[in-house]
Amino acid sequence: MWIIKKRKPPSLIQPASSVPVTLQVSTREIQLQLDAIKLRERDLQLLRALKEPMHARIDDIVKAFYDSVTAVPHLSHLIRQHSNTDYLSKMLAVHLGGLFDGVIDEKYLENRSKVAHAHMRIGLEPKPHFKTCMQRCWTFYSN
Repeated sequence: MWIIKKRKPPSLIQPASSVPVTLQVSTREIQLQLDAIKLRERDLQLLRALKEPMHARIDDIVKAFYDSVTAVPHLSHLIRQHSNTDYLSKMLAVHLGGLFDGVIDEKYLENRSKVAHAHMRIGLEPKPHFKTCMQRCWTFYSN
């Protein structure tokens, strides 16, 4: 009688503790915001460890996001009035990829600030936009 031991498939992500990350902010205000959401280097390590699996799904996530956004007439109108989904899809893919780089520094914050100001300039309220984005960003977990 042979006993066959099942092998555990290799993980798609590398151990998070071995992932180098950067968490450097220069203002107390930003540090307080990070403290409020309890964002630590360990969180960045986990996000960075997920970069490769996320990269494989980024197009699906972006498509799901814009399918959801363009189904809302007000948001669809804003997109048509100020841009187009092809351009915005490319920018969102870059933005989402940046979330999994494991780096929060002045350059990262400056880029996010530019996006936030563009949203404010066209009248895009952050609350529904953020909620929709977060729902779509995590769709890969349910599949």
